Amino acid sequence: MIHSEKNNVDELIKQEETEKEMMKTLPSSQACRLSVEETCQILEVNPAKGLDSSEVVRRRAIHGQNDFEINQETPLWKKYLEQFNNPLILLLLGSAVVSVFMRQFDDAISITVAIIIVSTVAFVQVRENLFIMENKKSMQTM
Repeated sequence: MIHSEKNNVDELIKQEETEKEMMKTLPSSQACRLSVEETCQILEVNPAKGLDSSEVVRRRAIHGQNDFEINQETPLWKKYLEQFNNPLILLLLGSAVVSVFMRQFDDAISITVAIIIVSTVAFVQVRENLFIMENKKSMQTM
């Protein structure tokens, strides 16, 4: 009984090694240094035709889905405040503070309103891009 279990384990190990030999992998650190043609040759992909459906299923079984996770853990208000960490925005905020000390309130208000507008537009664009990436991710899993 023990002998047959050992044979089964050995067969599984050999099968995994065979699958790994048949499918070559390429770390991104190496792939970025190669031409498209070299990368396709190493990964055994025809750039004109792509992979057939059976090969896609086989590669997904070994490597998993080709996706990434989008973490929504950071609260919305915190993401908005992160827009103000930009060095240019901080410089403008500093100039608004200096304007207040110099009693140039109209300049301080103008600078502050401009900062709020720019930060809000940047925040909205980032949010839209996240929604687009989530939609693409959901479309790929269909």
